[in-house]
Amino acid sequence: MTLTQLNILKTLVESQSFTKTAEALYITQSAVSHSVASLENELEIKLVKSDKKTVSLTEAGEKVYSRAKDILTGIDRLKEDISALKNLQVGSLKIGCFQSVSIRILPGILKEFKRKYPGIEVSWFEGTDLEVTDWLLKGAVDLGFVVLPAEGLESVQLLEDKMFGVFNEKHPFCRRKSIGIKELISEPLLTFKGSSCGMLVASNLINSVKKADEIKNIEARNIGTIIEMVREGIGVAVIPNLAIPLNYSGICSVPIKPEIKRKIALAAQSLDNLSLSAKAFVEITEKFMEKFKTIS
Repeated sequence: MTLTQLNILKTLVESQSFTKTAEALYITQSAVSHSVASLENELEIKLVKSDKKTVSLTEAGEKVYSRAKDILTGIDRLKEDISALKNLQVGSLKIGCFQSVSIRILPGILKEFKRKYPGIEVSWFEGTDLEVTDWLLKGAVDLGFVVLPAEGLESVQLLEDKMFGVFNEKHPFCRRKSIGIKELISEPLLTFKGSSCGMLVASNLINSVKKADEIKNIEARNIGTIIEMVREGIGVAVIPNLAIPLNYSGICSVPIKPEIKRKIALAAQSLDNLSLSAKAFVEITEKFMEKFKTIS
């Protein structure tokens, strides 16, 4: 049983003529007769009763005709849905991101994406970069902003984000043009818990001390919490440029020398197997980041 056979039967019933069916489908009349006969042989039951003037259906023919209409209508709707997807008129997308990306980068990307593809429903989920990597590996999100390296994932690098020391505005380091990571060993250090950023800072500090327990480390999960603690003089922080709030009073930021950088990327399980909406998101993100890097 083929879609062609079902379409011929449907057209025959609606036109009530083998000749008109052949003309409508641009085939010969004998091809119409052969198709109906072939379908009847396959089902081992008579479907069509005809004479010179009329075409009528047997009880079995009525059932086949009814189902044929449903199937062919479903195929037409499927083609319409696929066409809409190809033109990115409909669809859905799940994005994973960490906090500094959520604040500084993602809003601009989403604004441009929604302007161009208003029919695509975008959901985003915020966690640490390590959590985003885990979500990607488990297939919980389609795309995610991660910090490289991200094992088991394919990625498009977006930018390098330099680390800065952040201090209460009255701290002596605020008068410096740069500071070395070793100079922070004696300070209460606020770091991001469960993130590669915190691990990056810790690894650089550990290389500067004899014992890891020499580092006075305080962990927090939220950028706002860290900044407020720094502003109140509770500790100092080494955080990426993206995580430093714009126009924030009571703190200062000083470059770390030699530079410590994190590489931010947009990642997926497979870039080649992305949905059309996900590919469009990658394209818009890359274009947005080119502009972002020139103004940041």
